[in-house]
Amino acid sequence: MLKKKYIISLLLTLFITITAVQVEFHYPPTCGRNNNWVFAHWYETGTWSGDSRGIKASGNPMEVEGQTRFYVNDELHITEFVVTRTFTEWEETLQKQ
Repeated sequence: MLKKKYIISLLLTLFITITAVQVEFHYPPTCGRNNNWVFAHWYETGTWSGDSRGIKASGNPMEVEGQTRFYVNDELHITEFVVTRTFTEWEETLQKQ
């Protein structure tokens, strides 16, 4: 159980550190009951406030929602990583260019 709590704490810290927006959780990072999968159902909120890759900022609020799953082996290395998520207005605009 201590190992699972350590993994959750480590991944939660990493998850929040690498984002530049507010991260909230529907379900925070949680270890599977009988396996080494860690999962989280999350959403990020922010405002499109800066121009990027030639696209003018709209100033609109933005929200992205997704699920992240990690498989952590016995040496505490992430060996599989799966993310599903929605797209922001900026990403949709970039795809149209």
